[in-house]
Amino acid sequence: DRMLMLPEGLIVLMAPVLGIALDKWKVAFGSCMIFLALALFSISGAYYALVFMDAHPLSTMVALGISYSASNTIFWAVVPKVVPTHLMALGSGIIGTMMNVLPSAVPATVSYL
Repeated sequence: DRMLMLPEGLIVLMAPVLGIALDKWKVAFGSCMIFLALALFSISGAYYALVFMDAHPLSTMVALGISYSASNTIFWAVVPKVVPTHLMALGSGIIGTMMNVLPSAVPATVSYL
């Protein structure tokens, strides 16, 4: 389905732009955490709207794409700030695993509802 590809396409298009913005404006750690929380709440809100509010799928897929892109970019931007240097490979592996498992598990869980 084209609609299912929309979030992935937005991630591909938006992640580099968001990464450039984070680097250019040297966004502080606290601000990154606020933006990350907003992105994660937006993901939850988009799924809620899709399931319980009879929202149009296009708007929820766009919201998911933007929110996934923002959360992914911010996660990787703050990894060096929270993971000790000697554990960087392990920390990156754990974060990478969670970032791949959770986006797969959340839609399956929501569809079960």
